Amino acid sequence: MTEALEDYVEAIYILRGKDKTPVRIKNLATYLNLNKTTVVAAVKRLKESNLVNQEHYGYIFLTEDGEKKAFEIYNRHKVLKAFLMEVVKVDEKTAEEEACKMEHILSQETIYKMNLMIKKKPILKETKPS
Repeated sequence: MTEALEDYVEAIYILRGKDKTPVRIKNLATYLNLNKTTVVAAVKRLKESNLVNQEHYGYIFLTEDGEKKAFEIYNRHKVLKAFLMEVVKVDEKTAEEEACKMEHILSQETIYKMNLMIKKKPILKETKPS
């Protein structure tokens, strides 16, 4: 999966929230600051990869596979942002921007170790990756 498609999956996850509110193309386009045509093409690729379902010209839903992928990406982002703010001591805006870039390239092992270094209660609850 490309970094761009990972960003779409994460954005859908964030937009729909804990109550799993359905997401529309226009909401996704606004959130990602992209035009609707670009978002429609990306959602088509996500459907082909079985990461989302979409009603005809309607709401976008994460599939079970999409849900797993989105949760993984979102948590990687949270760990990286917290690490950058709490350990590296960068400001929140910088941490947000750089976490978004780093979440795509660092291994799960590295993310896990960064999570252990965070002074407060670690963000990830799962055990060390194999």
